[in-house]
Amino acid sequence: MAEVRVLLDPGDDMQVSVGLLERHDPARGQVVVHPTPGARSLQAFAHDVLDALGRAVNRLDAEQLAGPAAAWRAVTAWMVTGQTGELVVLRADRLTASVWARVLELGREAGTRLLLVCHAPKIPAQLAAVLAGTGHQVLTGLPQVLDSRSAYPHPRPWPDPAAGAEGDAEDLPRFLYPHIRNYRSTAWDQLGPAGFARTDAVYRHAREAACRWLSARPAPGSASASDQSVQLFLAWLVHDSPSRTHTLARLRGAQAGFRLHGFKLDIPPSQRVLDVLSGPGLDAPLVTARTAGRIRAGAAHPVIAAGIATVLVTGVEPMALASMPWEALSPQNDALRLTWHPPNRRLIRASQVTARTPATTAVFYVPAAARPLLQAARHFSRSSPGHRPAGRLFAETPFSNEQIAAAAANCKILLPSQRSLRGMWQTRVTCTRADSFGTRFDASFADDQSFGPAPWP
Repeated sequence: MAEVRVLLDPGDDMQVSVGLLERHDPARGQVVVHPTPGARSLQAFAHDVLDALGRAVNRLDAEQLAGPAAAWRAVTAWMVTGQTGELVVLRADRLTASVWARVLELGREAGTRLLLVCHAPKIPAQLAAVLAGTGHQVLTGLPQVLDSRSAYPHPRPWPDPAAGAEGDAEDLPRFLYPHIRNYRSTAWDQLGPAGFARTDAVYRHAREAACRWLSARPAPGSASASDQSVQLFLAWLVHDSPSRTHTLARLRGAQAGFRLHGFKLDIPPSQRVLDVLSGPGLDAPLVTARTAGRIRAGAAHPVIAAGIATVLVTGVEPMALASMPWEALSPQNDALRLTWHPPNRRLIRASQVTARTPATTAVFYVPAAARPLLQAARHFSRSSPGHRPAGRLFAETPFSNEQIAAAAANCKILLPSQRSLRGMWQTRVTCTRADSFGTRFDASFADDQSFGPAPWP
């Protein structure tokens, strides 16, 4: 059971309220609620908590969170996934017993410490009855609260992804050479010392990342046009790429790393990667901690907030996500698997049907900053009274292109141009076992990997 403390402030000292409000810092797990004067209902207090959490209470009606049941589910989902360490409630003596009971339940479910401030010499009788049987501590002054602060370290904000590899800070030259057996030596010949140095730094970093990944896990499948683990690794490798040219260099480096481990990794042609295709590292914006903060500040509904994040991660339109099943999101909220079945508009006899049209599956890496948003949506949906285990991720609210676009505009976030899964580069990746390509290829590849540039003429 979460710890419950009651602070008595018989003189209604302004310094007590001010001192506690100064600790308000939702990003670090410290939330202070100042209830709306005269509002005593469960619904009103839930809205006050959403406001204290920094959610957009101006959109409660638009996002169907005005009712008490949905609002409390949203409060719980945000607190569970937002690492709220302590919830402070000012003017708690003016709330009803039903609100106190719901706050205690919230603290237990979210694992959050509670500090209920009564601006009175003692806890009102009807509220003391709610505390009966609950382990709680009564404090008589603000110094007692402040002295205990150091005993409870506050969670840190979700970090931004780590900085990219050396060379990522500068633009890379356009380099379309498709062959990995002499990629580095050709880059030296075509790009010159400066262009080669920047491109090669990105290439080598990706090659080393691929080698580490392959060394730490079972080998990919032997004939794996749909090997989703390889897709996920490559999506992770390029998700924070600053440009298309960086993405292409990273993918070429990954090909070299796979080749060193006896695999033939095929990716789309260079020109298509740079000019035609979509997907991670090409036109999907990176969801950083700052982006996630803007989503939290502009969307109160966990499912709507997760929808915005998912559109940013995948680049597909919201309606294409509306029917996404739970299984599409990994248990750790770090990967999304989207499947598209081509429509078959041709009328044929049932006897002519031999097999379903092959589906297209695209796997996306979910950055750390976006995962709490998806986790909050998961918690909200699964707390529904009518929850079904095999349900849809975005089933708990109207989920349309217009709904997500309006919420994104309130977050001051520009959604990317929506593309089809058919245009995602990772759906064209194949990985097959190839211990040897032939003496000439393998010798050239080995020489290229150890290539050291001579002085430029």
